[in-house]
Order: sequence, then structure tokens, then C-alpha cells
Amino acid sequence: MTDLTENIDSTLSIEEIREKSRKKYVLKMFIVYVEYKNSRQKQQIGDGLFVCIDNVEEFLEIVWEKSQEFIKREIVINPVENSQSFSTKEVPDINDVYKFCRIVDTVAHSSTELEIIDDSRLDFWSDGRRLDLHVYPYGTSIITASQWKSIHKGVNSLVKDVDKDKSGAATEEEIDRIVERLKEEHSEHFSAAYITWRIWAEWLLKKRVEEHEHYIKKPPPMNIVKLFKSPNSSENALKSHKENVNIAVDLTMGHEADVDRLIQRYETVMASTRAKLRTEEVFFNELLEFKSKITGTKSALESVDRSLSVAENPVSLDYYEKISNQEDIDHVEDEEII
Repeated sequence: MTDLTENIDSTLSIEEIREKSRKKYVLKMFIVYVEYKNSRQKQQIGDGLFVCIDNVEEFLEIVWEKSQEFIKREIVINPVENSQSFSTKEVPDINDVYKFCRIVDTVAHSSTELEIIDDSRLDFWSDGRRLDLHVYPYGTSIITASQWKSIHKGVNSLVKDVDKDKSGAATEEEIDRIVERLKEEHSEHFSAAYITWRIWAEWLLKKRVEEHEHYIKKPPPMNIVKLFKSPNSSENALKSHKENVNIAVDLTMGHEADVDRLIQRYETVMASTRAKLRTEEVFFNELLEFKSKITGTKSALESVDRSLSVAENPVSLDYYEKISNQEDIDHVEDEEII
């Protein structure tokens, strides 16, 4: 896992941080928002950070993590045809990070494209020098101020500004949209009437369109935050507890109904089982009775068989003894009878 220290502590050396993080490379980096490549107006976002990594893949993951909230859909400029168009990919991901970012070495005064960064470059940068991560909201193909203006103004502009009424103020629809986005992000931590959320939305809409999403995710400014209260007030807490109790009651009733259904199923199965057992018992008794009948029939047949056996009597034995032995001459072949 990559370690990040949001606020750079100048009392720690690069070696101390590397030893503490147990990572191979330690880079000192600042996030800088830049509208287009040749722009001299650069806005640093937040404090610098130490990026502690072991390889290029981890470095690119951190670059994407820190830059993605400022990245929009890529716009491709064709200077030859003097045309501009959105990229076919509507939502960029980490694989597109090189299209929106580059690293500027403030010591060497040189910029480096992300796709050519390797381990040797990371090692070279790990000497404590300041690196600026330049983030271009619509990609690095927008180079000049005229190109930047062309995507925002004119009939064929791709980037639409905030909807405004005739007086130049943001429309009610746009304000309501921002209010809803702010509530989505912060309603768990801030509570207030609609007018307070509206004040925050109007303050935010004065920022550049490209920065709206960034500020939506940030807490309200100090002059507005005092208008909010914590959603954990006693009234809200009581309401929350009542909602939790109602949810618990609903869950309990649901579980009770589930148990009732299980009991009914069990009783049905047991009734079926008992009926089956009774049927099996009757069938088994019939088998025993049938076997008993077969055994009785077998015994009767054996008794009859014994009674029908042929027995010798004195007359037949006396007759048999009177028969004399004679030679068999009727079956002699090719022999002379003497």
C-alpha cells in the first residue's frame, strides 16, 4: 500500500521518511491546476505531499488518485483542420492519466510526460527536489489561450458555462442542482435550512466551472460553515433514534413472520412423515403376514411329499429274488454264439 503524507514536514529528511515508510522512492510533489499547456496562470491545490512508492505503477496510481477530481472529458484539438471534438471515451480512467497530467521538475526546469517515467527517473527525483504535478482538465492537446477560449465560447463551444439569466446570475435551476449535489456530499455532517445551502451554492457558482466538482467535495468556507449545525442535534438524534427503532420493529416483525412460515413448513413435513410411517408400518405387517402364509404352505407341501414316497412290500421283494441272472445275448454283435 502506498503511503502519503499530506502535509510536508520540513523537519524530516527524505532519508528519514524513506526509512519510516520502508519504500524505495520518496518524492516531494505538489498538485498544480493548469488550464492549458502554455498558460502562465497556475493554481496550486492544497499542500504538498510526500509520495512514498516502490515502482512506477504505484506512482501512476497516486497521480490518478490526486488528479482525477479535476479531470473532465478529454477534448482533442486538430490544428490542421482547425477543429475540436470530445474524445470518444466519455469518462476517463487511470489508463488515460497520461493524457491529462505531466510532471514538472522545478530544479531542472523541465517537464516529463508520464508514459516515459521509469525507475531511474523516480530514483533521480528522490533527492528532495520539488515536483509539480500539472493537471489539465481537458487534456494536454489544448495548448494556447485561443484554443482554451474556443472550447468555451462561440457557437461550436464544447464546454458550457453555468446557466445564467438575463442579469448574468446563475439560474434557479442551476442553483438547485448545486444545492442537491452539496447535500449529497455533506448532509451527513451538516444540517441547515434550504437558504443556507443556497448561500453555499451561490458562493460556489462564482468559481470556474472546472473547479465546481472540487469545491463541492470540500467543506463550506469559514464564513458559511457557522450557519450550519451538526445533524447530531438532540432533535435530529431523537428523530434518528425513532427511525432506528421503527426499522428494528419492522425487521423483528419480518423475522417473526419468517419463523411462523418455518414452523408451518415443519408441521407440514412432520405430518407427511407421520403419514408415511403409518403407511410403511401397515405395508410391513402385510409382508410379515404374507411370509407367514408362504411358510405354512411350504410346510404342508413338504408333508404331502413325504406321504407320497414309494415304499417296498414283502411280495415285491420275494418276486425280485426269484428272478435268475441270464446272459444278454440279444445285444452281442459280430460274435459267434457257442
